[in-house]
Amino acid sequence: TKLLLIFDRLDILAKVDYHVIILDWEGEASSINYVESAQNARVIAAAGAILLSDAVQNGIKPENIHITGHSLGGQLMGFLAQRFQAVTGGKRIGRFTPLDAAGPIFDECPAEARVDETDADYVDFIHTDSGRLPALSMAANVGDADFYVNDGRHQPGCPTPSLDTNCEHQRAVQIWVSSFDISCYACPCESYQDLENGLCSNNCRLNAIGFYSQKPAQKTTYYLETTDKKPFCVK
Repeated sequence: TKLLLIFDRLDILAKVDYHVIILDWEGEASSINYVESAQNARVIAAAGAILLSDAVQNGIKPENIHITGHSLGGQLMGFLAQRFQAVTGGKRIGRFTPLDAAGPIFDECPAEARVDETDADYVDFIHTDSGRLPALSMAANVGDADFYVNDGRHQPGCPTPSLDTNCEHQRAVQIWVSSFDISCYACPCESYQDLENGLCSNNCRLNAIGFYSQKPAQKTTYYLETTDKKPFCVK
């Protein structure tokens, strides 16, 4: 994931006029005690929130800030966004893209202790390994837009059945990086089964997954089918 995030940074710099900050918390995230790593995420998030609040004091507009994080890093960025509101008197970050944000221990938490749609003006959650263990990501719809890649759990090219779901979990990052080059469109849909049965064909080209996604007028769940290789789009 760390290497992919470096490629992510290079893609951003090549395509848009952005300042990019990469928060490297590998040491704090690598504890064999998952709960300890989750607690460390809150500490790192508080420091990151101060950094962004300083940037705002120096002229950066909160609505122009876009944060993203994968797995437990996704939850960390949720904490950061919440802390940012606290230290800036209620200002919201413009956009937050959780990439398959971690589910274990967070699925049962209240909104203030996990990723939530109130964390930013636009929260677009990409689900590729969602569900109960052994799935690693949150099962609930917690964003303004929740994008379920295929069924949100099983991904093309990943071994099935398998207790090791890291392949599915990493797919969210791969799709995010790919989205800078090619946008895959998603369909507003109640379920993946409805998508497979052709019941969600209307308005399928109105929103894209990834970097170029737009906030829908109302809270929306999207589904899309993908392939196993970049750029992942089926159509």
